[in-house]
Amino acid sequence: MKKSIRARAFVPALSVLACVSAFGQAAPQEVIVAATRAPQRINETLADVVVITRDAIEQSGQSNITELMAAQPGIQSVSYGGNSVFIRGAEARMTAVYIDGVRVDSQEGTVRLGGGVPWEMIPLSNVERIEIVKGPASAVYGSDPMGGVIQIFTRQYKSGQQIFANAGVASHQTSKFSTGVSGGEGRFDYAITAAHDETGGFNTVPSVRHNPEREAARSTSYNGRLGVQLSASHRLESSFLKNELNSRYVDMYSSQPTTDYTSAARLATAAVRWIADWTDNYRSKVSLTNSVHDVKDNGWSDFRTTMNGALFENQWRVNGDNISANLEHKSDKFEDRSTYGFMGDRTQRAVSLGYGATRGLQSYQLNARHDQDDIFGSKNTAGFAYGYALSDSLKATASIATGFRSPTLEQTYSSYGSRDLKPETSRNRDMGLRYTQGASKMSVVLYRNEFRNLISARPAPIFTYYNIGEATIQGKTLSASQIVGRYNVRGSLDLLEAKDDQGRDLPLRARHTATAGVDRSVFSWKLGAEVITVGKRYDNAVNTTSLGGYSLINLYATNQINQDWKLLTRINNAADKHFEQVALMANPGRTLFVGLNWQPKN
Repeated sequence: MKKSIRARAFVPALSVLACVSAFGQAAPQEVIVAATRAPQRINETLADVVVITRDAIEQSGQSNITELMAAQPGIQSVSYGGNSVFIRGAEARMTAVYIDGVRVDSQEGTVRLGGGVPWEMIPLSNVERIEIVKGPASAVYGSDPMGGVIQIFTRQYKSGQQIFANAGVASHQTSKFSTGVSGGEGRFDYAITAAHDETGGFNTVPSVRHNPEREAARSTSYNGRLGVQLSASHRLESSFLKNELNSRYVDMYSSQPTTDYTSAARLATAAVRWIADWTDNYRSKVSLTNSVHDVKDNGWSDFRTTMNGALFENQWRVNGDNISANLEHKSDKFEDRSTYGFMGDRTQRAVSLGYGATRGLQSYQLNARHDQDDIFGSKNTAGFAYGYALSDSLKATASIATGFRSPTLEQTYSSYGSRDLKPETSRNRDMGLRYTQGASKMSVVLYRNEFRNLISARPAPIFTYYNIGEATIQGKTLSASQIVGRYNVRGSLDLLEAKDDQGRDLPLRARHTATAGVDRSVFSWKLGAEVITVGKRYDNAVNTTSLGGYSLINLYATNQINQDWKLLTRINNAADKHFEQVALMANPGRTLFVGLNWQPKN
């Protein structure tokens, strides 16, 4: 359970589980890249996609990306007691996350059991937009995305020189500040952002006597993007991000008075790309990427995950059809630098093909990929999606796809791991119905995902990892938004059945979640309210520790003071509801956030 202690170390006290539902936030012609790695209009994609814009991020008042995800249709998250995101009920480690195209992950399995994304290290202040693909995507991305893929894009260059600054304060001695500038000169363009978040924290584990009885955190981040237009058809791009997080956490299972642990963590990403439009119908892209995640505390943890990647993408457009062929090389390295540490690495090579076409009212998307891993061998994955336009406003979709996740390097090379572990695998089927007519938007999705060879831990007589688990997850997601008079109304409902092979509920996933929100403009103000409802869950795999359901009410207001200045205010958990996302872990209660955004108009 060390996982829960560390993963929630950075608990931003300014908010709980709320954000504006992103369904319907994207314009019909908005271009996305997450579904197939190739640009396509969002109304043309057959995948179940959510887009969160910068405006939605700012209006949410959140500084923690897991809380921003919490109210998205088909997604549950945990922020207090373990930063985790569950897409369609899949395990948190089964989501592949990219920042500006750079894969981010943590290979250790003691702090973050089974590996997974260090969500607390992703600074929301630097984010421009987020694209979420729900459902397996291994046929496009390779290992890990059995639940879905999240592409995060940092602030980008826009036409003309722009500068911005945001500052805010919140409950629990919380403050945040970010500033950035972007522009271009001739063939060069750039975007640079810096941010600092700090919170005095609150008592996250009131059942344990500890000092100082409030878990503070401080985060400082930088990111930048530079582009050079070499010619009309050739462009070079580079990007980087660095975030340093210092925080405190307490041993929640201690029965004696204890002193909080201090933790220092670092996330760094870098990428360089060459994009070439050789003809009107053929484009290629070469990407070199690197990410490093370090975490060290004054207890026993000292880990480093390094991921390097090289990707050669080729995209053709033939008679209106889209064809892609990609080559990818990845190398991962994990270092446990504690007293009984070890080091392990692996290399993966892959080739993938994609084909998308529209014939009259029908649309098709086919992807296939072959991965070669120098530890467990080869793995083939495929995905097929079909769409039929019932009318100009209504489209039906169906898909089937397979996925896999490689054992982490900690599960493979540690003294309790094994090189004989097999990859975890999945097979997903879903069908959906989407309606878009002006401001009216509606989506219904039904899915079933079956998992095999899940890696579990045998605690006795010797702690070891082994393949044994199976699970079946099925559910329904309904979401809609509509303008009624002067009111914007939105809502979503998720019905989830996530069971292991013994018929027990998978931990921390509620069978029922729902959101509802409404807002309207009054002169220069925008006033809104939302309700987040989460049903009963279990804290453990054997379903003996239950967590009660809860509903949160959140209020917000924004005021466009003038063309350059905007005021943001938000009250999260307005009713001061007490609840547990993880057993024994407290939440910050009612919180108030007040922020000011400055962005001069050109």
